[in-house]
Amino acid sequence: MALPQNDDVVLIAIGRFFGSYLPESVQNVLESWLQVKIQSVQSNQRQFPLLFVQHAHRFHNDLTQEMSRILRDEPSGCSRDLQGALSTAISNLHTTNPVLVYSALVTFLQSREIRLTFAASSTEHQVNELAVLAGDLVRMVVRSQRDDVAQGLIAELQGFVERAAITVQQIIAGDLSQWELQRNEQRDEAASANLLNTIQSWWELLWNALWRVRERILTVLALPSADGGTVPADLGQLLGQTNNLLATLTFAGFVVEKQPPQVMKTYTRYNVRIRHMMGSRLPYWMESFSTSIVSESQARDIQQSQMVHDQTSGNLTYEGGQLVRNEGSNQLEAIFRNLQITRIVRPERVQPVPVTDQKFALVFSHTFFIGDLRFAIWNVSYPVVVIVHCSQESQAWATIVWDGAFFTPNRALFEVANQVSWNVLGTMLNRRFVIHMERPLTAQNLQCLRAKAARGSNQDFVTRDQFYRENLPNRTFSFWSWFYAALKVTRDHLTNIWNDGHMIGFIERSHAEDILKESSPGTFLVRFSDSQLGGITIAYVSHNRQVRHIEPFTAVNGRNLAEYLVSKIRQLPQLKVVYPGTAKGQAFGRYYPSVGQRSYGYVPVIPDYGNFGEEEEQQHNSNGNVPEE
Repeated sequence: MALPQNDDVVLIAIGRFFGSYLPESVQNVLESWLQVKIQSVQSNQRQFPLLFVQHAHRFHNDLTQEMSRILRDEPSGCSRDLQGALSTAISNLHTTNPVLVYSALVTFLQSREIRLTFAASSTEHQVNELAVLAGDLVRMVVRSQRDDVAQGLIAELQGFVERAAITVQQIIAGDLSQWELQRNEQRDEAASANLLNTIQSWWELLWNALWRVRERILTVLALPSADGGTVPADLGQLLGQTNNLLATLTFAGFVVEKQPPQVMKTYTRYNVRIRHMMGSRLPYWMESFSTSIVSESQARDIQQSQMVHDQTSGNLTYEGGQLVRNEGSNQLEAIFRNLQITRIVRPERVQPVPVTDQKFALVFSHTFFIGDLRFAIWNVSYPVVVIVHCSQESQAWATIVWDGAFFTPNRALFEVANQVSWNVLGTMLNRRFVIHMERPLTAQNLQCLRAKAARGSNQDFVTRDQFYRENLPNRTFSFWSWFYAALKVTRDHLTNIWNDGHMIGFIERSHAEDILKESSPGTFLVRFSDSQLGGITIAYVSHNRQVRHIEPFTAVNGRNLAEYLVSKIRQLPQLKVVYPGTAKGQAFGRYYPSVGQRSYGYVPVIPDYGNFGEEEEQQHNSNGNVPEE
């Protein structure tokens, strides 16, 4: 979305906040004053509450005094209606809490779109004034006058570059980081795209402004002084600062908009898209970007040296890779189609490291000129784990999930902590579920997961070994493998049933038995099996108030697990009420086959009363495989 190019939008934005305090006619006469004041609004209420209160009272007093000044000093420009509106507004402000007014203004300005709107308007205004001043300077004939104007212009240029440097860091550390966070957490894609488009509009405006300022500096540098000497040396330093800001914007504006999948299988094709924020500024005829795959240590070397070397850890093939400008969206992007890894070179280590623990990355780089300035840009993708077989997928995702959830900002690529607090880990596991399903994990679910991850202890931290490297007690799989299988089967087969809230899912077997013992016969619950990856089991209360467990069933051989589960629940007479007290027809009825549904010649599903009880509990029913009912 493009930023507004006229003051009308700024005025409308101001009106959204001040409408309840200032009539529209008052807003019109205060527009210029408000735009200047808004640039200095302080939002550090929590860090410095006393200072915030001082700023609030100062803003309140300044606003009141400005309206009083207009009434006093500009009576000829005020109609009778405007004079009345100003008087009313002053009276209203006198009875309004200054902190309340200022806090509302801060909240209003926290909107990225509004903040960037004001910043863009202010920047354009400043650059236009500098251009006028520089034009006056060029047209001057008398050298003494020229030097006086030059000194004033130098001071103005210095102030602008200093403010621009602060703004650049705010956008990189704030707005661009926020976009990366949204993308990393797989939030609303439309909102993420809109944010990036807004950032690009501001990015181009700031880059163009700095380029125009650079031209003004060069103009002054080309002018001799009155005594035949040279223009002050600090102007050359200012030119260097401006060039550095342009380089920073050019480098940081290069993003990997569509990352490669973080688990990449060799000889499997993927699409990757890179983009530059300066869509209308960069030469679109640039050659293809250089692309390679590097190991974790090679990526760290690039980060430390800030240079892309010739090192590589494999071979890539792809189509495309040239920068293309989309004239409709003004986006400058390069798409790598059908990208695949045809060879991977594993790093040599003193101690062997599992393939699924080894992290790589794709590196994109290019060098080009704009005018007389040379720019070298590069970016490193998120870490990827390269596998050669689908059986490695679960463990590979464990490495990626741990890395993505627990890395620290500005880390050395791709270092990550070896242990994290359960609160942080539990939040991450819940987020993994919410990404795919609407209903989050319950406190009961998280309690179950904590007990498994921490091996039954109440320790506050969980190690990476406990998370995915070591097997669970008496099992042949790790905590992550068990959780990942449950997530996958829910995502692929049971999303609607999960979201309905009638499937508990993560609950320990002993806990399920404890809560069912207090329930009436026929009460049951659906949970994930402890003993079988991706397995679903049903625990229920028998007629003699014993808790039984149906042998787990999975989505094997293309089985539709949701239909199979519902058919079991519908057809088994032992199952009557979903815990804690919902009739099974009310909970699962919408999934029953409709009346008169054709069977297409197949024999209808009949209840299977065999194999009740998980593998380790198959002898639980003393009366054989058929339950007593």
